[in-house]
Amino acid sequence: RLAAEPQEVQSAQRAQPQLERQRPQTIAPTFRILLSHPGPDQAHEVAVRLGGRLPGAGGEAVAQLRAEIDETVMLSVWGNKGPVVVRWEESSRPVATNVRAGWVMPLANSATGRLFAAYLPESVCAPLLEDELGRLPRLRTRLPALLEDIREQGVSRIEGELQQGVGGIAAPVFGFGGGIQAALTAVGIEGVIDTGLESRTTKAVERAARELSVRLGFAGTQPK
Repeated sequence: RLAAEPQEVQSAQRAQPQLERQRPQTIAPTFRILLSHPGPDQAHEVAVRLGGRLPGAGGEAVAQLRAEIDETVMLSVWGNKGPVVVRWEESSRPVATNVRAGWVMPLANSATGRLFAAYLPESVCAPLLEDELGRLPRLRTRLPALLEDIREQGVSRIEGELQQGVGGIAAPVFGFGGGIQAALTAVGIEGVIDTGLESRTTKAVERAARELSVRLGFAGTQPK
């Protein structure tokens, strides 16, 4: 069941008209959603509470990208426990993974999680990352450079790091104020999905994320 702190939700709803005038790094964490039993319905509610045109426009972007590249595509937004999958569409080659709408993605070793870690303020992600890196000590020294690469390249790519045999490509979706609002991610079978920086699939994910950003009011250049 999805629950939200009543006073916090009311404050967030009153603050919605002011969101677009806030500093970019404060936009995404404004809504703290509590997911005790994630599922598709709860995931959709998370997206709706984030406001704006993200639920409808995001669903269209996921469907269009999936049709274009025939890879599994998902859309994630930020919750208080990390990135929450709010939309998931499988390709004609289903990926052997348990991830579905409503799941919270790890920050340290998923393409989606690293994307949020790269673009959100360190203070927002640090507590979650510290917990994950305690279980993945070999990533601790590598992660800062990986996040810097994501900011430089504008895309997050992994192969077999979260789950053996699965690759992923994630690109950021920005809102009116310039902050990251969502991640658009393609997931596929490792060795089948081309995660190369210049690959057709990577470029398609980047383009779809840019187009969705424009629909959400983003008119600037991608932050680094």
